[in-house]
Amino acid sequence: MFTKNSTISAVALVLAFGSSAGHAQTSVTIGTDSPPISDAKFVEEATLSGMAEVESSKLAAQKASNADVKAFAETMVRDHEKSNAELTRIAGERGFPSKGSKGGTPLSAGKNDAQQSRKTLTDPSSQDFDREYMASQVKDHEEAVKLYEAQAAASKDEQLRTFATAQLPALKQHLEQAQKIADPLVRK
Repeated sequence: MFTKNSTISAVALVLAFGSSAGHAQTSVTIGTDSPPISDAKFVEEATLSGMAEVESSKLAAQKASNADVKAFAETMVRDHEKSNAELTRIAGERGFPSKGSKGGTPLSAGKNDAQQSRKTLTDPSSQDFDREYMASQVKDHEEAVKLYEAQAAASKDEQLRTFATAQLPALKQHLEQAQKIADPLVRK
């Protein structure tokens, strides 16, 4: 969900739809190695990753050869479209830009990596596709859990904190499912 490799189209959409960022800068720490981010940056990153999740999972639902991978991808589309809609609603109500900050560089490092990943997910054999998609899902959901845990613990915005807290069980379940499905594919 959050890898730079799976967000090129989402980043392009964000850059195309840029919006203003005149909002409170409540800081949220993602981890001990990560600098704090504001509530607005959480909205931005969660939106980007959510859009990328839906896009990559729609592709996986079409291209995957493994039935478990297809089912997982379909679940990701359904769950993340719902979550994205809720976050967009909250962001609008709270005055946060859900499409990224004007002039910002959301997840822009690694643009070439993102282009390469998109090619990998578009062109490989079915077996390679399944393995690559599931490996990215494990990494993306690990990052998502960290982001949402930090937001749930430290946000000063009650609605965003409640949203993040409510999303954590599903994100953790997605991570467990992704690990379970990815494990035999990676060992092949």
